[in-house]
Amino acid sequence: MKKFDAWLNEGIPDDTGYRGINLTVLSSQKQKFEIQFHTAESFNLKTESHEFYEEFRNPKTSAKRKREITLKMLEKAAEIKRPRRI
Repeated sequence: MKKFDAWLNEGIPDDTGYRGINLTVLSSQKQKFEIQFHTAESFNLKTESHEFYEEFRNPKTSAKRKREITLKMLEKAAEIKRPRRI
């Protein structure tokens, strides 16, 4: 099992603007599954910005454009309230 908590990336150099927790699990048949945990706001951000995500991961997208996308994502992510830890 592998956990990635993007809320912890907020404000660090590797911050892409993605907000959520991803959990990757491996079934007994060695099949990978990813489970994503979001707040309502972070889910909306993920949904609304999916085309940016697809453009960013395209190998043909220039480094300059990837920086532009990241800045847009960070701007949008700044509007989302970080959930309280329990």
